[in-house]
Amino acid sequence: MMTQVFKTNNAFSLIELVVVLAVIALLLAFAAPRFQQMRETWKLKSAARDLFSEISYMKIKALETGKCYTISGVSNNSYQLFLDNDCDSSLDISDGDSIVHVNGLPNGVLGTNLISMSISFDRNGFPFRNGSALSAAFTLQLQSLGSQNINIIISPLGRVRIQ
Repeated sequence: MMTQVFKTNNAFSLIELVVVLAVIALLLAFAAPRFQQMRETWKLKSAARDLFSEISYMKIKALETGKCYTISGVSNNSYQLFLDNDCDSSLDISDGDSIVHVNGLPNGVLGTNLISMSISFDRNGFPFRNGSALSAAFTLQLQSLGSQNINIIISPLGRVRIQ
């Protein structure tokens, strides 16, 4: 008597591969817009943390050195931090002021009121604008292209927070 040996096929058929690829493509089509939104949120939060760190650093340097430090907007997406010897909130190289750092926001993030921003910290670490102490909290708003907002708030006592 002869025994029949059946060969088993361990490979996938073409139809099975096409179905799996179609399911993967469908999942990616739904996930791609979410990845873009996550990327915008990440860039916005990263920019807010960087600016928060710069402002906090400026306050610490003012306390540490006993000199005024100012952060001012250069454009809607860049700002500069400088030593302000005469505490007038303006960069005057002739007065001995010197730029400590210039930084820009990432592409796709704008400081809606960054260009008009000029915040200084005096020798005691208290914030002031245009020669007078802050009477209310100052809010700096960062915005992504997707219209998400993050606020950086500086209180009259110099506390900096992200909201």
